Amino acid sequence: MNFDCHPPSVARALALTLSLAALAPPVHAALPSITNVTNFTAALPAGGNGARPTSPLTEAADGYLYSRARSGGGTVLNSQQGGTDAVFFRIRNDGSGFELLASGPTTVAPTSTRWIGASDGYLYSPGPSTGLIQRYRHGTTTAWEDFFTGSSGYILSILESDNLFFLTANTGSALSSLSLDGSVETLLRATGSSSATDGSSPHYMIRGSDGRLYGLQSSGGSGGSGTLFSMNRDGSDYRVLQNFNSLSTGYQNASAIKPLIEASDGKLYGINYNGSGGDVAGGAIYRIDKDGSNYELIYGFATNTDRGGYNPNTLFQAQDGHIYISTINGGANRGGTILRYRIDEGVLELLYTFEALTGPAQNNIWTNPTTGVTAVVNAAINGGSNAAGRNPYHLMQASTGQFYGVGDAGGQPRLGHAVPL
Repeated sequence: MNFDCHPPSVARALALTLSLAALAPPVHAALPSITNVTNFTAALPAGGNGARPTSPLTEAADGYLYSRARSGGGTVLNSQQGGTDAVFFRIRNDGSGFELLASGPTTVAPTSTRWIGASDGYLYSPGPSTGLIQRYRHGTTTAWEDFFTGSSGYILSILESDNLFFLTANTGSALSSLSLDGSVETLLRATGSSSATDGSSPHYMIRGSDGRLYGLQSSGGSGGSGTLFSMNRDGSDYRVLQNFNSLSTGYQNASAIKPLIEASDGKLYGINYNGSGGDVAGGAIYRIDKDGSNYELIYGFATNTDRGGYNPNTLFQAQDGHIYISTINGGANRGGTILRYRIDEGVLELLYTFEALTGPAQNNIWTNPTTGVTAVVNAAINGGSNAAGRNPYHLMQASTGQFYGVGDAGGQPRLGHAVPL
């Protein structure tokens, strides 16, 4: 689905009723419209177009959005996943032209949720084995190919900046740089063990407007729940900006797809996917100055009944200057939400609550290619249907200004709602 928000003036009057300083529930803003672009079918006799799309939509230089559905591309149904074959697909950044590029084993496209569209026109992704980076360019490669294999453990994220790739890896807690042709890798820093006071297990980095690198680690630090750090691009002047605590700030972990940005006001904004209790049991939204001062908990997702949702997994600043957050769970219908934070007013708005599964669970009927027997498979695989899907795994804005996302369930007619938002 894609979604269009009402003009800012419509929601502005509502937004003024909420002050985030008190961690009040998000105000309900004027709803956007949701339009499904593609509904995933799961396995069909002639081959399905996918099911359970849980990889992010990533825009490449060719104007297409690329993603992966983890199953549903074959002719034989698996009762838990909607089919045994994964699907690699793309759509145009105007929402048209769904194209199935490959289906088959799970290796048709990387399972990582950290793909990037690079300046050379390739998509790059952490690969499935130690130190591996894979890449793909439509019309140049027929499939994802191995680009680089290093010695820094499983790579968790890739950042392109200053004519280099910057990498985070879990084994050895390595932060490194890589030349754009893949020929020279430089270890910038090994941050330490899980008990290290400066944090360990780095999983995400961005480049700040000041030229420094800012990143997140999922363990270590004085609170034991990860750290936010900064360093120069050569690895020097490493600083811990924030120590996370599972009870007061939430865990910092790699479950969130896009967990950190620098916004136009010069502050860092981030999300924690979950916590261990209290006001942050279901995650948190926070902001902090780039020097580590003025940490502020914008919103804590307390429980699975929080009407703002819980388990935030994507955060970005859109072209309108506002920050958008998607949550994969919770909300009034327990199917996830879309939130908007107005920086200039300090207001968090609830834009959309994904619907419950109101339609009947549907059977999948096909002929087994081996036995020739026509079978009706119990539709418990999809749990039902709805108009706009639910459980958004990712939200993004294309270069056209349109918002898109993917959802893990719902939609019409079967399993996994379309390419949304």
